[in-house]
Amino acid sequence: MVSERQHYNQITGDLGENAVFEALRDLGYSPEWGMEADLSLGGVDIEVKTSHITAYRADGRPGYQFCLRRDGHCDIRASIVVLVCIGDETNEYFVIPAEKVGKRRKIAIPRVDVREYRGQWSDYLGRWDLLDTSQGGLGEL
Repeated sequence: MVSERQHYNQITGDLGENAVFEALRDLGYSPEWGMEADLSLGGVDIEVKTSHITAYRADGRPGYQFCLRRDGHCDIRASIVVLVCIGDETNEYFVIPAEKVGKRRKIAIPRVDVREYRGQWSDYLGRWDLLDTSQGGLGEL
């Protein structure tokens, strides 16, 4: 039986995957639904992780938190990880080479407006261009 939380997480994940699929099409790419990962683009697998604004710390500070690995689930099986920040009016996307994510279990973006974020992952905000270089191998950053 699926819990209410699991159902919510599945809906959120589907929302993010569809948002990335449409964003890629809007940018002129031709994404496909993936077999091993969520999406595929020219043979490059893309894993999508999605979060709404949430109080992710004990002090209630709002931001986005992405669960990358959970016990009993597969590790990331893609070259690219796209973190989808579902905002009230617009979505923002962090396009990160999977090797940079490493073995982390979670990533947090501690801002409601991710454009104000200046942390470790800020260089990857809106970096769809990494997919261009991914066609022949991941670009450097």
